[in-house]
This record gives sequence, C-alpha cells and structure tokens, in this order.
Amino acid sequence: MRKRSFVVILTLSIMLLLDGMTCLAAHGENTLRPGESLSMWQWIESSNHEYLLQMQTGGKMVLYSKSRGVLWTSPISYYPGYNHRPNRFIMQLDGNLVMYHNLYPSKPDPGDIDDQILYDMPVWDSKTYNNPGAHLILQDDGNLVIYQGTQPLWATGTNL
Repeated sequence: MRKRSFVVILTLSIMLLLDGMTCLAAHGENTLRPGESLSMWQWIESSNHEYLLQMQTGGKMVLYSKSRGVLWTSPISYYPGYNHRPNRFIMQLDGNLVMYHNLYPSKPDPGDIDDQILYDMPVWDSKTYNNPGAHLILQDDGNLVIYQGTQPLWATGTNL
C-alpha cells in the first residue's frame, strides 16, 4: 500500500510539473506549438526565411520582413507605478497567445515585503483561449496566424 501511494503521488507531481512547464521554440522554425514560448532575443522564422518574429528588450514582439522592415509590433499595456521587464511570449495550452512581463514597483518601500515581489503579469493576449491545441505559424506571406487545426482564429493581417 505504501509503495502504491508513493507511485500515485510521484505521478501526480510529475503531471503538475509538466502542465506548468513551457518549452522554448527552436530557432529557425516557423511554428510556436502549444506550451512553447519565446524569451528575450529568441525568434521564429518563416520557411522562406523572409520573415522573423522576435522578442525584444523594449517589451514587444516584432515581426520583420527582410525586404520591408517592421510589419507588426505587439501592443503592450503598462501599469502605473511599476517598471516592466519583458519575460516571455507563450502559446498557452488553452490556445491563447500571451505576452508576460515581470513587474516590480518603481519606488519600492524597503519596509514593505510586498514591494519586493516580482509579478509575472500578462500584458497582451490574442483572446483565443478555449482553443486547446491551437498553434502559431509565421507564414511565407508574412502573416502571423493562430490556427486550431486548419481554422484561423487570429492573424496580424500582414500578408503581403
């Protein structure tokens, strides 16, 4: 009985750990799969190598065309009283594409323990939740699209 309980607890612990984990997308691929993310200076690239989506230090995702320059930047929200540090851009398991920033107080009060905490805040999302299995593709026409199967759910509209 004791061994069985240990196996059940270990299995549940691994499942919870894996559920909360994200994988980094491989450079040069054109797809961000469920659970994959881009962190600072990481990118995905269209198959024809003309377009690149990259997370930058200013806290934005930027879609570039080698021949036309910047095509799209992610809008971000700022919260008064907090400094922002871009953290990651993730294709969540629920189908929502979300940008997270680490937030920390602009003027921390050394006596206030809460002011020392970093907050991992969502600052932008594609509003495509409730679509498990959805994935992001940077297409060869320059359009960045979230698909559930073959159904497009969201796009930048940058196909040229």
